[in-house]
Amino acid sequence: MSKSLDSFKCRRTLTAGGVDYVYFDLAEAEKNGLTGIAQLPYSMKVLLENLLRNEDGRSVTKDSIQAVAAWLSDKGTAGVEIAYRPARVLMQDFTGVPAVVDLAAMRDGIKALGGDPERSIRWCRSTSSSTTPSDGPPGLAAVARSARSATADGRPSAPRVATARQS
Repeated sequence: MSKSLDSFKCRRTLTAGGVDYVYFDLAEAEKNGLTGIAQLPYSMKVLLENLLRNEDGRSVTKDSIQAVAAWLSDKGTAGVEIAYRPARVLMQDFTGVPAVVDLAAMRDGIKALGGDPERSIRWCRSTSSSTTPSDGPPGLAAVARSARSATADGRPSAPRVATARQS
């Protein structure tokens, strides 16, 4: 892991079982300039801690950290992009279908809120039955359409995906 610039002086070390673990204490960050972050939703705190951990002055700057901290007052209208670097991604399904469906739904949500879906995940085209993605993984359009289609009584249908079996 690269060393964070730690602009908000919140890097801490926890020793357990003879092993040192580095974390970034949000309470300390709040004392050192990130006012009001205790009121952020949990998901925003996860993003904030990730930015603090990866602050390098180039892709993650003090300004980008402050922009996330200011979310309570501006609800993201400042339009600042952040460099989120997840340490791991957990998925409940090994096929990846839930992730693709979530990405397509996220693009639909951005569009519904008046945003530009082209600015998010450029390879994941939000599709409907009348459109087809111009690029991206094969089958994305079919998975997204299937996931968003509904049964006759209006309930969402389950995505239809064939998987190969190991011999």
